[in-house]
Amino acid sequence: MNTAPIEFLREALSYDPESGELVWKVRPRPHFNSDRGHRVFNTMYAGRTAGHVLKSTGYRLVNLGQYGFIGVHRIAMAITTGKWADVVDHINGDPMDNRISNLRACTKAENGRNRRRNKGNRIGLKGVSSHPNTSRWVARIQHGGKQHYLGMFDTPELAHAAYVAAAKRLHGEFANAG
Repeated sequence: MNTAPIEFLREALSYDPESGELVWKVRPRPHFNSDRGHRVFNTMYAGRTAGHVLKSTGYRLVNLGQYGFIGVHRIAMAITTGKWADVVDHINGDPMDNRISNLRACTKAENGRNRRRNKGNRIGLKGVSSHPNTSRWVARIQHGGKQHYLGMFDTPELAHAAYVAAAKRLHGEFANAG
């Protein structure tokens, strides 16, 4: 993964951990290839919120030139801790909430456990599906790369309760009931 040096981030950006806002600073001349580029960038962007929102994901990304586009949540964690995390999770699931209190370093698997229910879920309850041959409801959970059957239930609410209990047991602080 191509990551910018932390010192570069601190020279270029100001992060407010309370609001989660990332703002361009007046950047030093060595960040640019020309005097004109330096002057134009600082005139246009210094003091303004950094990045743009990617509509497909809802994440705010910042173009750091040679370092590419990097998510505000990753930059916020790097500026705050002084090191790059492989994966940064939004605890409340909101990709626009970049307050440091809502961010945590995690593994890819842990981040996946904190996902919301699928938008295509017609039932509206994570981990629950209708059984095709009966009028009952099935609860399942994904863990350790495998799908685990939790049982068959008379109502979707009972199936979801089984999912929630299993999620808390298996996923701990990363459990998300959907």
